[in-house]
Amino acid sequence: GYHVSSFFAASSRFGTPEDLKSLVDAAHGMGMRVIMDLVHSHAVRNERDGLSLFDGTPYQYFHDGPRGWHTAWNSRCFDYGKTEVLHLLLSNCRYWLDAFHFDGYRFDGVTSMLYRDHGLGTNFTGYAQYFDGNVDDDAWCYLALANRVIHEAHPRAITVAEDVSGMPGCAAPLADCGMGFDYRMAMGEPDYWFHLAEKVRDEDWNMHGLFHALTDKRVDEQVVSYVAPPYSLFSNKDYASLSENEKYKWIEMHRWTFKAAWYTELYEKLVMMTRVRFGYLGFFNDQIGPTPFHRYFLGGDGLANYSLDSRELVGMRGYANNSLTPGFYNDSGTGGSGGNILTKYTLELRYPLSLNPQATIYALTFLEAGNCWLGFKDFNPFEVKRSAGVGVRIYLPMFGLLGLDWGYGFDDVYGTTGNNHSQFHFSIGGSID
Repeated sequence: GYHVSSFFAASSRFGTPEDLKSLVDAAHGMGMRVIMDLVHSHAVRNERDGLSLFDGTPYQYFHDGPRGWHTAWNSRCFDYGKTEVLHLLLSNCRYWLDAFHFDGYRFDGVTSMLYRDHGLGTNFTGYAQYFDGNVDDDAWCYLALANRVIHEAHPRAITVAEDVSGMPGCAAPLADCGMGFDYRMAMGEPDYWFHLAEKVRDEDWNMHGLFHALTDKRVDEQVVSYVAPPYSLFSNKDYASLSENEKYKWIEMHRWTFKAAWYTELYEKLVMMTRVRFGYLGFFNDQIGPTPFHRYFLGGDGLANYSLDSRELVGMRGYANNSLTPGFYNDSGTGGSGGNILTKYTLELRYPLSLNPQATIYALTFLEAGNCWLGFKDFNPFEVKRSAGVGVRIYLPMFGLLGLDWGYGFDDVYGTTGNNHSQFHFSIGGSID
């Protein structure tokens, strides 16, 4: 549980230690990685089977006095400045990876560790709150040291910080003076979703609050969130007979995305960039089918327009916006119903015209191919729309990356005219990529 007494003992709920090892091995055999919750934020207060009063004193592993007690959890708080505590917890980090072959950790209660008041009742709204003397520097150093030990011993291990305060540097590399976590746990998104779904009528949803919950993270910080089980598999409802509103009252899906890019210097400053992108939006219940939300819309500059269906816009030069989306030619007013499978291939030759940091400019020529499908019945990886063209990219510190491209779409967009052949595209921040 979350009030740990024996940091090196597996719970009997998992059987014997050998049974737990077999469970992890079985998961690995199925292609899964196993992440363990690691509770180093506090320890159980028990004195007969825990660390409290282990040597007869209350401060062997913990702070002495009131600071050694967590008032909200009624548990003991580690003193991360003590060498013995570092030895205990760092060896615990190694133990589960070495002996049981876990693939990483979700560090529980990181916010509680980082602040002397454990962040209780604090609404973190400004950077001054991260540097006002309330931060436990010893806890910060321990977490950075733990990430170093974990990643040096097991380079493929994953570490996730359950931090709700948004501490700067939490998911930044150690080389950049960060704490070294691979991801920060984005707990606000699912919590806000459940709040909306349970307590707020659909027509009363606050778009500002929703936008804030989805974007309340730093651009260069990787985050992960909760995964809720598909409700329809446990509800015992006949979804085939339900209305559309009732069928999609709860949105459920699984989404898979693969992106990769390679850069090869061909001659002096001439660089070839090769990029591939695949996307798949799946469903759990055949009676419901694919969700109408979060679908792929392919074609054009990839710039967002107003929509409430969380669509993913994917740019493709040489074709009009959304024109390669399933159903576009039947419902051109909304850009189609969206696709559930996406492929896109790009080959670019780039040459810098200016490497001035205040105005970086490079010219490019490209070949591109891609398509979007409703499902596997229609999917054909070789049935792609092709285009070619030229463009330029300008990076200005004040505005970011700006782009202008001319593309020629070679293939027809079924059912329409004027949505291929010669097309100009303006892009911001790499939207077309």
